[in-house]
Amino acid sequence: MLSKINTAVIHGAEAIPVRLETDTRKGMPTFQMVGNPEPTLREARERIRAAIGNSGFEYPSGHVVINMMPADLRKRGSHLDLPMALGILAAGGQILQLELSDYGVFGELSLDGSIHRVPGILPMMLTMKESGFRGAVVPYGNAEEAALVQGMEILAVSSLKGITDHFNRIRRAEPYIPCGPGAVPEDSEEDFRDVRGQECAKRALTIAAAGGHGVLMTGSPAAGKTMLARRVPTILPEMTYEEIMEVTRIYSVAGLLTDEMPVMTRRPFRQPHT
Repeated sequence: MLSKINTAVIHGAEAIPVRLETDTRKGMPTFQMVGNPEPTLREARERIRAAIGNSGFEYPSGHVVINMMPADLRKRGSHLDLPMALGILAAGGQILQLELSDYGVFGELSLDGSIHRVPGILPMMLTMKESGFRGAVVPYGNAEEAALVQGMEILAVSSLKGITDHFNRIRRAEPYIPCGPGAVPEDSEEDFRDVRGQECAKRALTIAAAGGHGVLMTGSPAAGKTMLARRVPTILPEMTYEEIMEVTRIYSVAGLLTDEMPVMTRRPFRQPHT
């Protein structure tokens, strides 16, 4: 039996849609991935096999082939665990395929069937929206990040059994309702108003921040240049939705988002010289 699952892979800071075709049939017990997967991706078969068994499903005893399209694109990423597992279950008739084609699927599997957060969800969600999909299945830890993409139904899941119950119409998962960027706690240890003295420098930075200008600071070591620069983000206006999307996309691909900071709502500060 054949199944088709939609997902995506990261290419630079963007994402490219990928379709996984899974075929299961009688024969020698083998697991084969074609379509230009990275060698490290082949390790996923052991995670998938264990996750399917520990979630109460039957792993196919025959020949399993997963084709990743387009074939000329290099495939990488642990987020392909969940779409491959759902593809195997769908091809074996253990999950209904009626709604699967409407969603993109992303998630890393543990041996017990739990689903963990993965990097790059935001650009992959944007690609799913541009491709016309109804929504996406994402790990619960990526839900707030995925919800930045408006107009998409987010199914945030924590286990393989949970998402199969949804598509089998046993226990439906409610679409995730985002908390909103304003609900994300921000680090406020450093503030521009804490600076004493340095009136000329503060005036110059205030004008630059108001007009969106660049600033070059020179001076002796320990004069306060870095101390002032670190506090400039606290006098900048709040980020717009477009700016939040742009910054969060970069942090998402780099794997810098966490459960405590799922969305970047504060302007980043970098110290490349340290």
